[in-house]
Amino acid sequence: MGWWFLLIFGWCLGGFWLLGALRIIGFTRNYRLIDRAKPLPPVSDWPLVSVVVPARNEEEKIEENLRSLLDMDYPCFEIIAVDDRSEDRTGVIMDKLAEGDGRLKVVHIKELPDRWLGKNHAMHKASRMAKGEFILFTDGDIIFEKDALRLPIQYVTHHKLDHLCLVPQLLRGGYWENAIIDFFGLIFLLSIRPWAVNGRKSLCAGIGAFNLVRKTAYDESGGHKRLRLEIIDDVKLGSNIKHSGFSQAMLIGDGLLRLRWHNGVKGYITGMEKNGFAMIEYSIIRLILLTLL
Repeated sequence: MGWWFLLIFGWCLGGFWLLGALRIIGFTRNYRLIDRAKPLPPVSDWPLVSVVVPARNEEEKIEENLRSLLDMDYPCFEIIAVDDRSEDRTGVIMDKLAEGDGRLKVVHIKELPDRWLGKNHAMHKASRMAKGEFILFTDGDIIFEKDALRLPIQYVTHHKLDHLCLVPQLLRGGYWENAIIDFFGLIFLLSIRPWAVNGRKSLCAGIGAFNLVRKTAYDESGGHKRLRLEIIDDVKLGSNIKHSGFSQAMLIGDGLLRLRWHNGVKGYITGMEKNGFAMIEYSIIRLILLTLL
């Protein structure tokens, strides 16, 4: 009897993963922003967008990141780069790039106030300076293509959205690193169910690589001041916006933005140590169940 139980359980578990994989494959093929935005009519009056880039000790990646942003073909945007107490040349590189382009403004943070996490404080401070109708919160290691802002604004304007987040294209590494990427991506997308985010009030989403928010929605939902000590600030930002009654969507950003999230298996383990427990809301029971699954 025990063997029959194990056999049935094994087939059920295999069926669960198969159905989940098919659902994710359908999402990645049918929900690409680049495919959905290109057929839309062009925007007659492009809104100003403030791009916020917080960075701490990112001297290896920040120049490529900011240059890719400055090369975008969007007609009106500003970049607010925040050097969050870096101990390397991150701030120096930011200042040098800002000398040659007035669209780039640099903020240097020397001290962290009490009861704030550094990245959240950096984004909060930049948001207070932002002049745009939209704010794009991103990271200092993302590489953007030329139309990485024009197409999202085109889509948001046409569909009257308040928040759009994009899943970036993750650059591949070795076999085990790719296995971890695929497994994490499967778990992440199955838990969020992004294909239903725009239609169901109970579902919400946020991506640190690309959180494009209408400034009025950001302010009315509490902004980063409400997220002072949140480790997964990107997801919580999306949650606050959705639960404040604003509209949002989550799409695939392949062809628009890319990054190497972590380097090697050890890098992924370290990265998941930072935010994995927070993603399951610090629940021991959920941790056990997810580990068993």
